[in-house]
Amino acid sequence: SISVMVPAFALLLLWASTALASCYSVRNDASWVKVRTINSSAADCPYFTDNLNGSQAVGAVTGGGEVIQTYDGSSIVGFKFETGNGANFLIARRFQVIGETYTGSSPRDVYCSSYSNSSYTAEWYNRGSNNPSDPLIFLRGYSTTTTSKQNCFYCEYEAGQGDPFQTMWQANGGIDIYVTSNQVFPTSSPTAMPTASPATTSPTASP
Repeated sequence: SISVMVPAFALLLLWASTALASCYSVRNDASWVKVRTINSSAADCPYFTDNLNGSQAVGAVTGGGEVIQTYDGSSIVGFKFETGNGANFLIARRFQVIGETYTGSSPRDVYCSSYSNSSYTAEWYNRGSNNPSDPLIFLRGYSTTTTSKQNCFYCEYEAGQGDPFQTMWQANGGIDIYVTSNQVFPTSSPTAMPTASPATTSPTASP
């Protein structure tokens, strides 16, 4: 019989290319609509006050933001956060962002981002009306370190006072927030890195 060995690096390459293609497709889907922005000049989190549910009135927002379009937060499918220069982005399903209240102890699922083409979890905050700063959305999750605070994509009501949340938008041309009502996501998130044994034997054929 003939045995063909599939080395581990080939499996990793297949996984990486599949995840990249899925993330690229979702990110560039034509259905995304830009609904608000954080200006690059904003010194702190702008005075957004609707917890990303889409009800805040169109117009300039105190503190360096703008609501471009209202939307029904209960009917959208996902959010995309992207810096003005396109260097940083994050995509997540609606439920993960505003579908329920949560704290950092309940990490949220990120579909993909500029940090990873495949899904991962990040510590965000959406604690309800008593916390007007929320939702707090970070590329790699919130922690007490300065570096983690500098990867903030979204916050409300001057949440960043005393914290370097503004670093992301000031260094990258602002931040644009998009929503979509189309089912842009595949039935499952991009798969995590495979943990298969170093090599797989397949197929076996007779001469």
